[in-house]
Amino acid sequence: MRFLFICLLVGVGGGAVVLAREIRIPISGTINIDASILDEYIEEKIDEEFGGISGMNGIGDCEPGWLEYKDQCFFISTYKKSWLDAQDYCWNFDGYLAEIRDNQTEEYIKSLLEKDEDNNQRIFFIGASDLEGDNRWIWANSRKRVTSTSREYFNSTGGHCAAIMEEGPSSFRLHNLHCDRKLRFICEVDKIY
Repeated sequence: MRFLFICLLVGVGGGAVVLAREIRIPISGTINIDASILDEYIEEKIDEEFGGISGMNGIGDCEPGWLEYKDQCFFISTYKKSWLDAQDYCWNFDGYLAEIRDNQTEEYIKSLLEKDEDNNQRIFFIGASDLEGDNRWIWANSRKRVTSTSREYFNSTGGHCAAIMEEGPSSFRLHNLHCDRKLRFICEVDKIY
């Protein structure tokens, strides 16, 4: 007899992934898998084995390691990735690189960075880019333009991805940097109620 193996993985704070359970499904002959049926089967097994699993976008709560602000949850990485790899990482949690929508969100993110213990490098990728190189800076998730006041420290040789950088004690500003640099990053996910 042959088996289809399904590994259920659980994300833990700091980005670690652990094997939570391995499910063996007996099969015979050839298999044509309908993805929706497989999804339902996996959900059923998760409910049976674990009493359900809370994904990122749980009902009104942020997952452990994520910080709540208004209707969002934020995650500040402790490791470094390129801008594109950081965006992929955030997408794995149904999120995206953080967007600064208003002055209050900007101040909240800055307050989190002030508390960061890594005093050697307080510079983090966020979700704005000019990947087309046409100087049209947009937020990657919402596709809205980055305000001109946020771009005042961008320069023509700085690169096409945005980062929030410490300029001095308790002073952070947005800068444009090269996207392939390896930096820490900030993810954001919308809470669902």
